[in-house]
Amino acid sequence: MKNATELAIAEAKVDAYCDKLAESLGQLHEKIASEEARKRRLKALRQAKTPGMRFTAGDYVMVSAVRNAANIKRHSKLMVLWQGPYQVVDVEGTTTLLVQNVGGGKTFPVSWRKAKRLAGPELRITDAKKQAALHDLQKFLVEEFLDWRMKRGKAQLKVK
Repeated sequence: MKNATELAIAEAKVDAYCDKLAESLGQLHEKIASEEARKRRLKALRQAKTPGMRFTAGDYVMVSAVRNAANIKRHSKLMVLWQGPYQVVDVEGTTTLLVQNVGGGKTFPVSWRKAKRLAGPELRITDAKKQAALHDLQKFLVEEFLDWRMKRGKAQLKVK
């Protein structure tokens, strides 16, 4: 600061500079805001192109076996990916289905993204379909491993 000099600038010049700076910052802010709005519009357009929830009460669906209210436990890679059939009991809002296993039991809320439409209400549910649906929810106790082998890089187990 030894070599600092004091500048004598007219107050009107400083005010004009500050006004110009404020205008420049305003224009920059408008560009940023309009860019964010453009990105929001594009995102909304992209989401509009994806198929939305097209389920109605009475439809039969398969439900993902991973992380949803109908299948709370964490499943291993050896388990099935889709379970069911489940019947859509009610549609809650725009994103949630209330489903019930065709074999009976409680109803569960499930995101429509975790369901695949199997059939409409006209599907005839037989005893075999009910048993298959209930089979997905069963737990099995392994008595003993009888044999094992590697086939195409995957382990196969024979259990009793």
